[in-house]
Amino acid sequence: MTTADTLLPQATPLRRGSALPRKLASLAVSVVLTFIGLTIVTFMIGRVIPIDPVVAIVGDRASPQVYDRVRRELGLDLPLYEQYGIYISKVSSRRRSSLPPPRP
Repeated sequence: MTTADTLLPQATPLRRGSALPRKLASLAVSVVLTFIGLTIVTFMIGRVIPIDPVVAIVGDRASPQVYDRVRRELGLDLPLYEQYGIYISKVSSRRRSSLPPPRP
């Protein structure tokens, strides 16, 4: 053995196919984290706009009873984490296409 052989680290043989599952797992984690981040951003945009969605629906002359009923129907009386859970379930259950269904 020469001195160069002792100074250089020995290369380990590559295992076939071991890099692909890691890359796919990394990609899947990235996609999930991106989805969660985007849904949080879009959910919070709807909560920080200065327009009350209940007033936009019922008008500013609605009775307090109507206002409270619509607020409950929209789920705005729930905590934010429950509202987010409902939002996620609705987003994930929608159809995957933005095209209208064909007419018979």
